[in-house]
Amino acid sequence: MTQTLFTKRLGALRPADDAAMEALEKIKAGETVRVEFKRVRNPRQHRLFFALLKIAFDNQSHYSTQEALRKAFLVHAGMFEQFTMKDGTVVATPKSMAFGNMPNDEFETNVLKPFIAFICEHIIPGMDDVALRNEAEDIIAGRPAYVET
Repeated sequence: MTQTLFTKRLGALRPADDAAMEALEKIKAGETVRVEFKRVRNPRQHRLFFALLKIAFDNQSHYSTQEALRKAFLVHAGMFEQFTMKDGTVVATPKSMAFGNMPNDEFETNVLKPFIAFICEHIIPGMDDVALRNEAEDIIAGRPAYVET
């Protein structure tokens, strides 16, 4: 089974890339195929999260790696599983935020917005959430960061 991406435009599904176009061309006129609808996260959202992570990491000294900061945020946001070791120690392990596991709206609500709030409250206190998001958008677009002279 081939998995491809399509985008809804003008009331119809259109191939989102060359692979989808090739898959569509292999279907004969009048042929019926089974389609499973599954929304995928926007790659731009994924890049936005990691741009925010970079900004947060660059503005703190507590976490030694971006991955440690990411995991700390996920635990802070309640996105973790908890278990108890034999000695009674309670351990929290962050849940996956894998690219294909969460639709756009859920990622925006449960990850991006809380992460921005986390950064503004705990990492860069006083930072405006709109300014932070704009800074991350600049990183994604390849625009140079604002430097005060």
